[in-house]
Amino acid sequence: SVALSPLLLGSKPGLWRSSRQEDFLKGTFKGVALTSDGRLVQAPEIKLVFDTTQPFIYSLQVDQLGNVLAGTGSEGKLYRVTADGQGSEVADFEQPGVHALAVSPGGEILAGTAPDGKVYRIQADGSVSTFFDPGEKYIWDLALNPGGTLFVATGPNGKIFKVDEQGR
Repeated sequence: SVALSPLLLGSKPGLWRSSRQEDFLKGTFKGVALTSDGRLVQAPEIKLVFDTTQPFIYSLQVDQLGNVLAGTGSEGKLYRVTADGQGSEVADFEQPGVHALAVSPGGEILAGTAPDGKVYRIQADGSVSTFFDPGEKYIWDLALNPGGTLFVATGPNGKIFKVDEQGR
């Protein structure tokens, strides 16, 4: 003989309506994004291509071959990631953050670091040398003009340096 509990509890169907941004923010988003006006839209697919194992990616740049260069922190490493997701370490700097990247027309990589900011040149053979030392705390950005002149944005005083191809 089988005894069944007379207190079997069932659940009743419920209905709730979420129509405000605040309502949606209480949930977990999978495959959708919430717009600033409270609409849910299909989100782009996010796919891990390469894991640097670093806690921060401060700068990204694409080289002439379509590889992505990633400047990271807190160990100050530079990585190259190919279109098929193969990644490799290009350089490891003394400073903990690679905050700025530029690629010269000849394929040399310029990397700006912080703190104790310096601009390094990484040549195609992988050799690393100091290209420019402005004596500033931070290198925030690098920009190359078509003539090969490098502009170096620094901090904390907001100075911009114009640097020729010889690093002067």
